[in-house]
Amino acid sequence: MPFKLPALPPAPEIYLPSIHVGLSHYLLLAAILFGMGLFAVITRRHAVAVLLGIELMLNAANINLVAFSHYLSPRSSFGEVLYNTVLDGQIFALIVIALAACEAAVGLAIIPGSLSQFRRSQSGRSPKAQVVMIRELGTGNRERGMATAKQSEEFR
Repeated sequence: MPFKLPALPPAPEIYLPSIHVGLSHYLLLAAILFGMGLFAVITRRHAVAVLLGIELMLNAANINLVAFSHYLSPRSSFGEVLYNTVLDGQIFALIVIALAACEAAVGLAIIPGSLSQFRRSQSGRSPKAQVVMIRELGTGNRERGMATAKQSEEFR
């Protein structure tokens, strides 16, 4: 004889008001995101923080594009939204996402170059001269290490 679970009592009726998320909600969210991104761009001096602010602003633009594409799409005679008829907002959002990825890649590629320039100007020697000097000093030949570093400084 198979085992049977006892019947569960019926779930209580809970009244949940229907929440309609309209175009104004999306526009408010996009405005808040854009404001946060603009604040980050204006107030931050670090390059990565500025790039993050630009990303927030681009994401706010994406929300606007997709929301307008949805809410301004044509409706049937019954008032239902005809989905997948106008995809302009989604296509533009994909283009903006690709642009944001390129911007982040270029921005993050610039940062290591600027850091190496900063380190070079701080030490007064080129990185190659520092490596040669450290290598020669590690062998215990201090005079040769300093002379080699000076020679590589001349060819910089």
